[in-house]
Amino acid sequence: MERGKETMAEYTSLEKIRLEKIEELRAAGVEPYPTRAERTHTSAEAIAAFEAAEQSGAEVKVTLAGRIRATRAMGKISFAHIEDGAGRVQLFLRMNELGQERVDFFNKMFDIGDFIQASGVMFRTKTREVTLHVHDFRLLAKAVSPLRLPRTRLSPTVPSSGTRRWKTLSCAHANDTRTWLSIPMCARCSASALQR
Repeated sequence: MERGKETMAEYTSLEKIRLEKIEELRAAGVEPYPTRAERTHTSAEAIAAFEAAEQSGAEVKVTLAGRIRATRAMGKISFAHIEDGAGRVQLFLRMNELGQERVDFFNKMFDIGDFIQASGVMFRTKTREVTLHVHDFRLLAKAVSPLRLPRTRLSPTVPSSGTRRWKTLSCAHANDTRTWLSIPMCARCSASALQR
C-alpha cells in the first residue's frame, strides 16, 4: 500500500473530500496555500469607510481577507460571510461581474473555514446589511478540517437516563486546556486570548 493511501485512511470523510479539492485546485493551477495576500481594510474599517461615504454616494473600493463562516448559493448569485480579527462582513458574488465559471468555482471549491481574499465595492443590501460586492477573489488557505460548531440548544440528545447532553463543542472558558479549539468560533474566547 502506498504511503499516501495509508494516511488517507486516518482522515474523516469531510477531510478526504477537502484533500481531494486541494488536489483538484493544484491540477487546475491554483495554489491552495499562496505565500502572499493583500488587504486594504479590515472588515470593521471597510464598514466604517462605507458608512462615512454613504451620505455622499462615494464608491468605497476595498480588498478584504478573512475566514469563511457561512455560504449560500442562490442560482446566479452567492453570499458568504467572512470574519477577520476585527469583525464580520458579508460577500456578494454575482454572475454578471464574475462570470458563471467563477461563481461555480467558488460554490464548488470554497468551504466553511477556508481563508479568502476578496476585492470589490461596498454597498448596502435591501436588508440593510453592509456588504462587499465582489469583483475578484482568490483562495488564501484551504482548510482541511471543518470548524467545530459552537454549542447550540437546537439538537439535544436525551439518553435513557434522562440527562440532556449536547453534541457540539461548548465555550472553553471553563477549561483553559481547550481554549485553542474555541478561539476561531467564539468571539469572547478570541478577545480573551488576544488580551493574554
